[in-house]
Amino acid sequence: MKTHAIYIVLFCITFITSLDTLNAQNQEVDSLSQALAQVEEPEEKVDILNQLSEAYWYNDTKISIEKSTAALKMAKELKYELGIATAYYNLGVGNLVLSDFGLALEYLQMSYDLSKEIDNLQGIARSLNYLGAVYQQRGNDTLALDFHLRSLRVFEKIVDDKGLSSCYNNVAVIHAKQSNYSKSLIYFNKSLQIAEKNNDSLRMSFQYNNIATIYQYEKDDSTAMVYYIKAKNISEKIGDLMGVGFGYLGIAQVCNDEIQKECATKNFLAAYEVFKKLNAQFNIAEVLVHLSEIYASTGKYDEALKYAEEGLKLSKDIGTLPFITKTYQILSLIYATQGNYKKALEAQNSNLEYKDSLYNKQKLEAIKDLQTSFEIQQKEGENKLLEANLNRKMVQNYALMGGIGLVLLLAYVLFRGQKKIEKAYYLLKQQKEKIEAQNKAISEQSHTLEKQNNQLSKLAEQLGEKNQALNHFTRIASHDLKAPLRNITGLSGLLEMNLRNDLEGKEILQLIKDASLRMENLLEDLIVFARADIGIDRSLEIVDLNRVLSVTKANLRLQIEETNAQIESKNLPKIEAHFTPMIQLFQNIIANGIKYQKPDSQPHIRISVQSTEIQSIIAIHDNGIGMEDDNLSKIFDPFKRLHTQSEYEGSGLGLATCKKIVEQYGQKIWVESTPDVGTTFYFTLQKATVGVPIS
Repeated sequence: MKTHAIYIVLFCITFITSLDTLNAQNQEVDSLSQALAQVEEPEEKVDILNQLSEAYWYNDTKISIEKSTAALKMAKELKYELGIATAYYNLGVGNLVLSDFGLALEYLQMSYDLSKEIDNLQGIARSLNYLGAVYQQRGNDTLALDFHLRSLRVFEKIVDDKGLSSCYNNVAVIHAKQSNYSKSLIYFNKSLQIAEKNNDSLRMSFQYNNIATIYQYEKDDSTAMVYYIKAKNISEKIGDLMGVGFGYLGIAQVCNDEIQKECATKNFLAAYEVFKKLNAQFNIAEVLVHLSEIYASTGKYDEALKYAEEGLKLSKDIGTLPFITKTYQILSLIYATQGNYKKALEAQNSNLEYKDSLYNKQKLEAIKDLQTSFEIQQKEGENKLLEANLNRKMVQNYALMGGIGLVLLLAYVLFRGQKKIEKAYYLLKQQKEKIEAQNKAISEQSHTLEKQNNQLSKLAEQLGEKNQALNHFTRIASHDLKAPLRNITGLSGLLEMNLRNDLEGKEILQLIKDASLRMENLLEDLIVFARADIGIDRSLEIVDLNRVLSVTKANLRLQIEETNAQIESKNLPKIEAHFTPMIQLFQNIIANGIKYQKPDSQPHIRISVQSTEIQSIIAIHDNGIGMEDDNLSKIFDPFKRLHTQSEYEGSGLGLATCKKIVEQYGQKIWVESTPDVGTTFYFTLQKATVGVPIS
């Protein structure tokens, strides 16, 4: 029984993350191919190639890799970082499907690194999730769990239901493999709740199968049977043959556990026929093992031998060592029962050889995982050391520049004083007293400069202490303050499982969980607000606002798709600023325009530009609910909210962060609004000049 359950759960780890892709990939491939032939913008071509690659993941993985390779080449030529990161991600998933775990790890790690560099949260979360999937397939559950939990935290931050459902499923799988069934059920049920909320029948079917598998582990066959039947019925209703096959397989396994051989045989054969239609070779091999075993146990050795030989050939073709060793055990038993001891001994020896091969493979993969883990830790250590050296060098440079400036200033003062003395000596010898007075003035001026330098040193020291205090605060907010909130949320979930019939208690627990989640989101926004000026004092760069808008759209992709929002913009200018703060600025304002809408309305965001000689005035207009004039002066204040949490979620820090970013560059931000018509945010930015580095 456990062999079957483990393989069902492990199959879901890679399948569940791409259910929507599988569900509509045929129509999507056709429409994307047509779009690729028509589009002219190079970056759009890269995006469509990446989408085609994802659509081919499970349909034809080799074509998927060809598309993502082409996208990667074109994106590198264009220096289109979002396209490069997405291509790395698709290459990682494609190689995972082909079981080339080494290449999968390499590409997914590159996707994660670049997504982090351009602050693409969805790219970060997806890369982490699939890095966990690779390690889970290789049997390194500890490392896999770490990646999945890191991914989960990012998906929770950006409120991505599909990503959350996938992560919950993957974490549940790991707990199931470690026999922690109670925790596994908690996470499978979380994934199921998201599927039910979104009316996603395909995900519901897979989660029913997974939950049934856990109940089988706990020897609760009656409950397992209920969930397997639920899964099969949903799969039949939506025409999902793979789900139907899993339903038959689960029902057969429960019957086999309860020694109902006729029921088990009937359902195993039904599963076999379904998987043959799908050419699902892994699943066919698994069913053949079960059929040969059940026929051998009932004395039907001819049928048992037939299915065992077919299963052995298929298992060798696809390289599934556990099925090969199990089939050799069954063949050895059949031959021994028939009196053919020579063949029985040969089968047993082959079984031992493959077991040794399986052990050596697992040991080699464990060594590779340890080496990879070490390399990751070493790389992180090198990055931290490099950052520390850069910071130290920067401090040294500042100190050197300050010293040179002071020397030049003193040299200039002395030079002027000396010239005056020479002039007085040669031309005005009679004015000795005046010269002495001038020398005294110079001395006093030097004293004043020294005093001012001391004051500047003290101010610099105080600024350093404030920065240190700010970093200390953000560390506390990120770790010490969020840890109790996560404990409250986790414990509330456990208590909720024990309050099945206590509706009032469950309602109170739900209020606790909602409050904890709001508090965690508030802390995240507070950290962003506190760090809004970090890096502003670096040298300015030329920032292309078209690239900023492209990354912003990618970060808000889920909200845009869910609301069918339209975002219009003409060619945006290049300005002098920094890339990441500009993404925060655009993302906060556009997200507000999507969020603060009348019920059943389609958000329409329009971005326009006016230019002066030195400034660009950006206007972001929405068609939302608007505001009264009395509120326009308040909305940029921290924690100022015009609506309750039940009406519109938020922390009241987004616009305060926008104001802080704009004013750090010495620019202005303001707002105009009409109730029930819409709102327009205006802000100024300095136009790009020659000689500033391009970002």
